[in-house]
Amino acid sequence: LKDWFTVIKLIITNKADTKGKMTPILLSMIVGAFFNILSILFGFLGVLSLVLGIAGIIDLIIAPELISKYIIYIIVAFPTSLLFLTFALLLKASANEFDKEKDRNYIISVFSGIVSFAALIVALVALFKGVG
Repeated sequence: LKDWFTVIKLIITNKADTKGKMTPILLSMIVGAFFNILSILFGFLGVLSLVLGIAGIIDLIIAPELISKYIIYIIVAFPTSLLFLTFALLLKASANEFDKEKDRNYIISVFSGIVSFAALIVALVALFKGVG
């Protein structure tokens, strides 16, 4: 516990020699967490889409006269589910790979790209919300 307070004191007084590793570690953790959260979100959407496709098949069995309504659920749900689950798997692999990354410039450039993309989405939402 005493060492913990010593480290805090060294960081606050700018006496700790971190050799430039603290910023890339922090940004790597943020990007890895972001990718993991997106992976969970897309995994959930993929499972939900799969459930909707199965529900469409069950409804088609129960009420075959509504084939035009439920066939679209089935045609759209399964490829969408496959797409979401594949994207979730790729994001999880990317998060695992990014946690092991040590190149400072690469980490900072990926972080900048994610922040730029988020800013673009916020700007587009503001633009379309202002129109309506």
